[in-house]
Amino acid sequence: MPNALILAANTATGAYLSRLVQARGSSVFAVADDSSSDGLTALGITGDVNPVPAQDAAKLAATLSDATIFAINTGSRAQLALIDELMGAAPDARLIHVADMAALRHKPAILDRVRAVAMLRRDSGRRAANALLHAHDSRLGPVDSLAARITLAAFRAGQGAPPAGLEIPETGPQDWGWTPEYVDAVARVAALPAPLDITIGSGRQLDVRQFTDLAFGFFKTSPDGHVIITPGETPAESAVDIARTKALTGWTATTWGRDLVHALCEGAASRTG
Repeated sequence: MPNALILAANTATGAYLSRLVQARGSSVFAVADDSSSDGLTALGITGDVNPVPAQDAAKLAATLSDATIFAINTGSRAQLALIDELMGAAPDARLIHVADMAALRHKPAILDRVRAVAMLRRDSGRRAANALLHAHDSRLGPVDSLAARITLAAFRAGQGAPPAGLEIPETGPQDWGWTPEYVDAVARVAALPAPLDITIGSGRQLDVRQFTDLAFGFFKTSPDGHVIITPGETPAESAVDIARTKALTGWTATTWGRDLVHALCEGAASRTG
């Protein structure tokens, strides 16, 4: 049976990935990140995975056969150190470094790990690759994300809450995706016969105003007074080569635009805490 060691398995990305690879026949060994999220419990799969203390992860990785290490990079100091340790351990294991594209712009340490993984593959022949995710969300995502703040404001407006004047900066068109789908792309990157770095996205963009209108439309209310869109930084976002991703992995996003926003709105009530 194949084995999967998943770092930050308690995050939204880690929990959905744990559920997916376990359902596909892998034994999952889950290492929690020091975040407050508990996606494994939210998905009801704590009994289906094997918890592993972070300090034991590298030792375990060296003993697992047919193993894939999914190193989800949250950017925490402990996580960065653990990824460094695992890059030097278990040379026969596949190593998939998972990072968010947005984090590469403002967290140099994560970008450094992306480069290190590419060099590890180039210089030592290690089966290592980067899976870089454009903006993605789900009901398990952080409540302070841009998407969550908008959908929560829309949910509360639909419940009759008075306008709160939530200020949201306009960030320009962004590629938005659905986390439960994106982990399928990550798993497919791990299954490639030759490791390759792949950027994962829907290939579809929404700006903040479009996202807001769709969210409030779902709850049949108006954003007026509830959300105030202010000028903000609009960094150029690199386009996703969806044709390349599909050609290599067979994966393409099916939840985007209106469907994505409505899926997030359906889960908004669970994020009110």
